[in-house]
Amino acid sequence: MEYRPQEEVEPWLLRDPLVTYRAHLVRPGMDEGVLKAIDEEVLREVDDATESAKNAPQPDLTLIERDVWADGSSAWRN
Repeated sequence: MEYRPQEEVEPWLLRDPLVTYRAHLVRPGMDEGVLKAIDEEVLREVDDATESAKNAPQPDLTLIERDVWADGSSAWRN
């Protein structure tokens, strides 16, 4: 399901901060190969972390309510 027409989305995609910052780095002479190597390293790290999480044992259910935020009463509300 599309929420916005493609002709409305395309201009915003050109303003993507990741894309624009990459162009900002390449313009004065940063080697695109360096950026590609960084991309590959980051993707590897994310893949490794994902596999590590998937292979980790399930957390103990006694921890389910630990560090859960509680309503601080009306003093927290404006």
